[in-house]
Amino acid sequence: MMKDLSHLIKDSRPDLREHLVKYLLSIINIEVTSLPPDSWEKTLQTWKKILLLADQLRQTEPSKRQELYGKWKMDGMMVSLLENLIDTINRARQEGLLKEKERAYHLLRLAAQYALEREDLLRAEGISHQLLDLILKT
Repeated sequence: MMKDLSHLIKDSRPDLREHLVKYLLSIINIEVTSLPPDSWEKTLQTWKKILLLADQLRQTEPSKRQELYGKWKMDGMMVSLLENLIDTINRARQEGLLKEKERAYHLLRLAAQYALEREDLLRAEGISHQLLDLILKT
C-alpha cells in the first residue's frame, strides 16, 4: 500500500508570507531607509514596476530571459533579484496566495499585512512601520 506524502514537501517549505517579509520587504526597507522619506513613495512605485516586470518575465522561457537580461545590460544583482521574484510569484500563484488576475505587486500588501500581524518578525527584520503604512496606503 502506498501513502501520499506530498503534504510533507509543502509543509517543509517556509511560510511564503514570512519569506515575503524577510526577503522583499527587507530589501525595500534597506533601500528606503537610506533615502529621505519624501522619496519613499517613488521608490515603492519603482518596486511595483519591478514586480510587474518579474511577472511578465516569468511567462518567458529561462533561456529567452537570459537573452533579454543581456540585451538590457542588467547586472548580476538585478538578474538574481528578478529570478528570485519570478520564483516567489510562481510559488504565490501555486499556493493561491496571489490569484492569476491579481497584479504581482499585490504581494507587497500581503507582506505588509502579515508583518503587522507578526510584531516579532517586524522587529527582527527592522522594518519600518512608516514603510508598512505607505505600502498599505498605496
